[in-house]
Amino acid sequence: MKKSRIHLFSILTIAALVSVSCGDDDTTETLPYLTGSPKFEFPAFSKPDIVLDITASGVTDDDGNEAEYFWYPSYATSEKDTIKTYTLRMPNDFTTFSITCTAFKEGYYSTSTTKTVTIVSEDRENGSLTGRDFDIEKDFVFTDSRDGREYWCTRVGDTEWFRDNLAYAGSGISVYDDCSDLAGIFGMYYSWNEAMEACPEGWRLASLDDWAKAAKVAGVEDADKLASFDSVAGAFMGDIQFNKEAMWEYWPNVKITNKLRLDVTPCGYVLLDTEGDNNKFQGMLEYASFWTSDSKDNDLAYYRYFYEDKADIMLGSGSKESFGASVRCVRDVK
Repeated sequence: MKKSRIHLFSILTIAALVSVSCGDDDTTETLPYLTGSPKFEFPAFSKPDIVLDITASGVTDDDGNEAEYFWYPSYATSEKDTIKTYTLRMPNDFTTFSITCTAFKEGYYSTSTTKTVTIVSEDRENGSLTGRDFDIEKDFVFTDSRDGREYWCTRVGDTEWFRDNLAYAGSGISVYDDCSDLAGIFGMYYSWNEAMEACPEGWRLASLDDWAKAAKVAGVEDADKLASFDSVAGAFMGDIQFNKEAMWEYWPNVKITNKLRLDVTPCGYVLLDTEGDNNKFQGMLEYASFWTSDSKDNDLAYYRYFYEDKADIMLGSGSKESFGASVRCVRDVK
């Protein structure tokens, strides 16, 4: 099935060429090109109504003199400001827009750079995520004393589960460190070693047994903790929208019911760079992956994962140090 949705991390590039006509003979003059392309820092995600000062650089003429710049945000109808540092206020609505910076100088072709930003908010009532509900008879709120962050929780059998991915920033990494709300929406991503210590006091990382017990509640009679759980993924998955776009693509064989109220969403996984910062996020809007507390051997540990077009909950194993996954915390009902 071909995807028609806009993926979160797509970046649009627009090239602009300017032709200059001169003389009465209607011929086109061939001009030299400026050196370089406009460079500026711009977040991929931002909270609404944030004010940013954006400064351009990186473009010179043949003599090394810096070019001039003008800016054009995509939500504006005609606004073009010629200025090196541009002040931009982010919109209040949850949208994705672009801003184009064009470098120009008389006697040269112009050159442009376009970057995009997605406006996000983790606000429960008026934020980026919609399609979730809170039932006061089935759910409760837990506040992590370490950072004051609140988590929705629910009971599955004789176990209490986080309905949110853990977002404790004392360890792990976020998709984008410059937007704290994104961690609140998708959670943090942890190596297994980090995940084993990440849950707040009184809670623990969900084990293979915890997942098997939840699968039994979902309808799997003989849930083998070391095998896939057939045809029950939809009981864990939430039909949730991010900025009005469905996070799980529709597949007819996957019946999303969210029976267990665990709100599993496709936040992907990360290949961790253990020697630097070149982490590679993959599977966003396709996979959901969760560490278990069970080690396979000295180097590998088990994780449970969901894939958009599969009705089963599958079992995988990944490096304890270089694979990053989401975390769900659990505790036994007292």
